[in-house]
Amino acid sequence: MRVRLYEVGERCGHVHWLDDLPVAISTTIQGEFCTGKAEQSEAKCVIAEDRGNLVIETCSDTDEVFLNDMPIEQGGLMPGDSLRVGSHCFVVSYERVTTEPSPPCRFRLPDLTVARS
Repeated sequence: MRVRLYEVGERCGHVHWLDDLPVAISTTIQGEFCTGKAEQSEAKCVIAEDRGNLVIETCSDTDEVFLNDMPIEQGGLMPGDSLRVGSHCFVVSYERVTTEPSPPCRFRLPDLTVARS
């Protein structure tokens, strides 16, 4: 599966090619975008293929990974979705080659516990 992440925003114009899935996505201390083998311990999320669908899974509850402006834990990625990893924003592009429905997404919910006086 050939996946492209098109950067939008201040880094508009950069294209990241993800041809060898699964792939781990991380950022450096300086905020640079990095991809590598899925076993990376510093990864913010992993993108993989599942029965012709593209899926994402975050690696920690504290990492900033957002799918369509929602904090994602895991789920399916569709062509045209917006993905934010750290300060990097992307539009997801790939040719979907299955009629299988995309896996449902599970989003992180904010902690609604508020101390009351």
